[in-house]
Amino acid sequence: MRWGEIWQFVKKIFDWLKDALFPRRCLGCQAWGEWCCLKCLAELEFPRQLHCPSCGTASPVGEFCPSCKTGRALDGLWAVQPYGQPLIKKLIHDFKYEYLTELADTLGQILITTLRAYQLPPVWHSLKPSEWQLVPVPLARRRLRERGFNQADLLAQIVARATGLKKQDILTRAHTTMPQSKITDYNKRRQNLRQVFKLKPEVNCQNQVYILVDDVYTSGTTLEECAKLLKSGGALEVWGLTVAKG
Repeated sequence: MRWGEIWQFVKKIFDWLKDALFPRRCLGCQAWGEWCCLKCLAELEFPRQLHCPSCGTASPVGEFCPSCKTGRALDGLWAVQPYGQPLIKKLIHDFKYEYLTELADTLGQILITTLRAYQLPPVWHSLKPSEWQLVPVPLARRRLRERGFNQADLLAQIVARATGLKKQDILTRAHTTMPQSKITDYNKRRQNLRQVFKLKPEVNCQNQVYILVDDVYTSGTTLEECAKLLKSGGALEVWGLTVAKG
């Protein structure tokens, strides 16, 4: 028996024991069997159209409206689930802080549904949809060691497999900062992330279009700092794709 087969066998035993000792219950309705049942997923609402991420004005593809675009590097955001929705908030919290990596599939499906529901990336764009590139927001090395995974990277992997979009790990995080969720002041959030992100050596962003992937968009500081960096490297457009918007 090869090592790969042995590992798969051991993993199946481990998963069976885990499910037997800690059976799954839907985080929404508490039904047994899955962390999020199909009924609860089906009840999530998707608005009829996208909106400006800042002021909420209806916009065709989720771009910032002319009044809100000034001074921004990020071109728009694809996120339609409110972070205040109890199930969404619970899914994201347990994914990141209870280390339920199995929830990546559920949250990834929400991202995939968002793209398909609004026909994104837009087919009328000068670039073919297949030429857009997914870029997960990076974690600092210390936090990656502590958590064991980067939630944005897991989500980007799932979207890439389902859509055929390429996932590019071209950003790094220079050092650990205070979690953005613990900072409420907008200016302090910006200061907390200043010069934190770096482009990997020999990355060529010229004339590229990127989709930044993360779990939640709140003040927008994280995606904006990443977008500035990519635009400074020559990127044409940078969009955001998140499960929820705070």
